[in-house]
Amino acid sequence: MDRYLADRPVALFFLAVFGAFYYLTQYLQFVLGFGPLETGLRMLPLAGAVNDTSLELGGSLGIALLGSLLSTTYGDRLTDATRGTDLPADASATAQDSVGAGYAVAQGIGDRARQLAEQAAHTGDPQQAGRLAAGARQMADAVGSSFADAVARTSLVGAVILGVGTVLVALLLPGRTAAVPEPAEKEREPAGSMAG
Repeated sequence: MDRYLADRPVALFFLAVFGAFYYLTQYLQFVLGFGPLETGLRMLPLAGAVNDTSLELGGSLGIALLGSLLSTTYGDRLTDATRGTDLPADASATAQDSVGAGYAVAQGIGDRARQLAEQAAHTGDPQQAGRLAAGARQMADAVGSSFADAVARTSLVGAVILGVGTVLVALLLPGRTAAVPEPAEKEREPAGSMAG
């Protein structure tokens, strides 16, 4: 689906909610005769619902965006770290699913290396078991470093988004001006005005 076509319902929903709030306040004030304070008090439950919805929606979108970035970065880093090794392709693909799966793959490779080492003790060929044990250590190290890199990158992106949002809020929200005390009027009238 075209991105712009997907954005249209969101924009229409925003306009509809904004319009509903606007016309509801006009209705409460001009048709029902409520004052501005009473209108505001009657609108509070609606504003609270919009606030809750925006927090939940923002949190969900943030988790989805940053979670996708974390997962993608982890998979890419793990692929780079295990490229050129003797590890099976299906083991690498499984390890990219999650950190737990990556450690499970490393443990499975380590278990297989132990089995081969026991068999090699009887046959006298410890080379394959040694390579698998080294592969298991390499996989475990790659999983740990890939996840750490992914968390660092995701945290940096989250911090940048938070910083940009903070600057936007500071620029877009109206500032408060400090109340300037008015000069006190003199209670005495000038001396020239009393004579008369």
